[in-house]
Amino acid sequence: MQETLAAWGIPPDRYVPVDGSGLSRGNRVAPAQVTRLLSFMYRHPAGGDYMRSLAYSGEPELRWARRLAGELTAGSTLAK
Repeated sequence: MQETLAAWGIPPDRYVPVDGSGLSRGNRVAPAQVTRLLSFMYRHPAGGDYMRSLAYSGEPELRWARRLAGELTAGSTLAK
């Protein structure tokens, strides 16, 4: 993970991973680094698959179900 993120411009001293799921409260990463990762993945050859794996506004199975769920906004926002 460190080698890959470093190749994408995110040095190891800029984050603290506690678990691989990203759900631990002990994980530490700056918003700028998350933005860099999402920007990189957006342009990556597998970016389409990655973006489809993210939660989206109006998604019925999530707590987001009523957020931005109107006709013009449903599916317009992705969440990580």
